[in-house]
Amino acid sequence: MKLMKNIIAGFCFLFILASCSEKSGGNIGSLLIPDGSGNLKPGDVSGLIVMSSNVRYYSARNKADDPDTGDRDWENRKVGYFAMVNELQPHVMGVQEAEYKQLTDIAANCAGYSYVGVCRVDGNTKGESTAIFYKDADIQVEQWGTVWLSPTPDVVNSRFDEMTDGNCRTATWAVLKYKETGDGFFYINTHLSLGSSQKKEVAVILNTVVNKNKANLPVVLTGDWNVEENASALSDLNAVYLSARKRAESTDNNLTYHWWGDRNVIQKHQQLDHIFYKGFAGCPLFCTINEKWKGYYISDHYPVYAVFQFSVQNR
Repeated sequence: MKLMKNIIAGFCFLFILASCSEKSGGNIGSLLIPDGSGNLKPGDVSGLIVMSSNVRYYSARNKADDPDTGDRDWENRKVGYFAMVNELQPHVMGVQEAEYKQLTDIAANCAGYSYVGVCRVDGNTKGESTAIFYKDADIQVEQWGTVWLSPTPDVVNSRFDEMTDGNCRTATWAVLKYKETGDGFFYINTHLSLGSSQKKEVAVILNTVVNKNKANLPVVLTGDWNVEENASALSDLNAVYLSARKRAESTDNNLTYHWWGDRNVIQKHQQLDHIFYKGFAGCPLFCTINEKWKGYYISDHYPVYAVFQFSVQNR
């Protein structure tokens, strides 16, 4: 009888595990978001933890048309953002749309984090950024830089002619070392435009990896790509890199853009935020952090989160 109970329990466990697998389309993300229910947390999965997060730009609070007021105002929702970072503790986090005020707020309120990156308008503190945050205790920065997605990537505030909204776009890259294992890796974070130059912008990013990743280290690319993963604009990227959402052992298929929980936007099920990679031994986990924190939507996008494992053969 005892043996039979153990067999039945084993089958139940396998059934539950299978229901959360990539193939079944289950929502493993719901198991990993700390919601007070005692379920698993991201820290239960070992490896290099990375995150991509569009923070929604600070100056949207001053827009003449539909400004970010109330719960949408960074000055209110930022407490939720800090709580998210401090709880999930990514080793590396690429942010998009982050203005200098937000960069300094995050660094000051998320213990043990620093960042690299500059703002896009003046290459210093003006405009949005694609900065990379990292945990000081776990990550060592070897090199870093920012490029502009343009025909002249080293020229500050440069852009493609097709970027008709008047804003330039950037990518921030870094050569990093994961201190726990001593493994190096290359990380690049970006935010594509909404214009017809997206394929050209991706080419700049791919060329940056080739030119800056001299040691041919494993690569992680994060960003708000402003298109779905299978869009033609990302075809050259998909030819070289793997999608964490598609390849992770445990994953979800949740939307990332929700415009503050707007029902009409949610029905479109837009996935604009992606993590790509190559050169790692595996990706055991991908999940969308689709929860409110401290009662707030922390942005109009949900962050995405992945765990990577290094190959011992590279050491």
